[in-house]
Amino acid sequence: MKTIHNPGDTIDDRYRILHPIGQGGTGTTYAAEELEGGRQVAIKVLSLRQIDDWKLLELFEREAAVLATLKHRSIPQYLSFFSLDTPDDRRFYLVQTLVEGRSLADLVATGWRPEETTVYDIALQVLDVLAYLQERVPPVIHRDIKPENLLRRSDGSIALVDFGAVQDVYRQTIAKGSTFVGTIGYMPPEQFQGRVVPASDLYALGATLVFLLCGQAPDQLPHLRMKLDFRSQVNISDRFATWLETMLEPLIEDRFVNAVQAFEAAIDESHHESGDTSDHNPSLNLHHPLRSPATVEPIGPHLEVHQGPNYLAIEVIPERWTWRSQLMRLLCWVWNGVLGVGVVCGGLLILGAILNEGVIAGFFMGVAMSALLLCLPIILGVWLTKQLRSMRGIPTHLDLDADRLRVRQPHVFGSTFAIDCHLANLTRLDVDLVRLPQGKSSLRLVKYTLVSSAKARSFQVLLSAAEQDWLTQVLTEFVA
Repeated sequence: MKTIHNPGDTIDDRYRILHPIGQGGTGTTYAAEELEGGRQVAIKVLSLRQIDDWKLLELFEREAAVLATLKHRSIPQYLSFFSLDTPDDRRFYLVQTLVEGRSLADLVATGWRPEETTVYDIALQVLDVLAYLQERVPPVIHRDIKPENLLRRSDGSIALVDFGAVQDVYRQTIAKGSTFVGTIGYMPPEQFQGRVVPASDLYALGATLVFLLCGQAPDQLPHLRMKLDFRSQVNISDRFATWLETMLEPLIEDRFVNAVQAFEAAIDESHHESGDTSDHNPSLNLHHPLRSPATVEPIGPHLEVHQGPNYLAIEVIPERWTWRSQLMRLLCWVWNGVLGVGVVCGGLLILGAILNEGVIAGFFMGVAMSALLLCLPIILGVWLTKQLRSMRGIPTHLDLDADRLRVRQPHVFGSTFAIDCHLANLTRLDVDLVRLPQGKSSLRLVKYTLVSSAKARSFQVLLSAAEQDWLTQVLTEFVA
């Protein structure tokens, strides 16, 4: 293993290297500790001197960008991403929380042979992670599910690591100069052609489960008509073997469509096998906006959540007043007050024209003159009000339940702006940045557009980047 750092090295006066823990196509990963606080972290390092393809840097940056948007108990949490220059090199650092556990590959190499029930539980845990990834917009496809990238903690929980091969990126995992993405034995046929779908990760998971059951790499097992012939190598129930065969179908159309479908099929098989016809299963914990722990843990001071048994209410709280927003507020009051006086004068102007020129001619003459005098002041008054609202944000109330999403915001002129979307009609959620942070502010103005079969409705909120990610995650899962 080519090590860039040695134990005891200090990085950016923030982290101390403890020891290397792995090396992949996009860099070396080290266990480290924070100098302040002593928390242990994992740091992935990429050196420009040690790469011969600029695509790897693009891959590394993409991995950091993807991880920064993810929040799941079975995925290492993104902490920071930065670069440091030396006299002869530039190094990039991706810092994540450290997962305490051993890879499934290491466990099998030391003689671990899990029972069918243990493998089944691992399958459900990984499917839960994949369901979370596939429900994002756009879906995140890992593309390198294998025993080395699945860590088992002491309590039996599974963590998915190494997102260096996420969707639409390049990785040299087979041979130098190759454009394949993935690992031989765990890659579905379509991945050899450079295309992947959510079902591609299911094939890789199925191959990983076969490896756990028989202790052999999938590419060392026999194949029958392009299918992995594992039944003769394992001792498992017929129902579980049939489910695995569906996961490992070479043709995409014969495989499960996504992780949710595979999860539900596995639960159904378990119920049939055990004779349980109830809807309850203790392992069922698919990501859902009304039952996920992440849903009730908003980040930041601008979000407040109220949760009931069948609904979720989210309040978006405006930013506190600053001297700039107070000054803008005073200007709005003064300008709109003067504008109100102007409207009264315009009415008197119309009345005077009517008295002098007659009812019809005077009315039209008075309206025309008032429009010329008040058009620009009214436009400027509305603009000032919108500027004030974009500086502080708009108090927004969102209600989510099993059937619909409701959004309420006070309108510029005091009335209430409302969106009421039925779940059955929603097709997608679009997120656009209207305004990026400026100066010392970390807040961004974000536009959410709910697209239904009938029309698209939009609303805007002012949030920090973390708050935006959280709200986007909740709304995306609801729409998905």
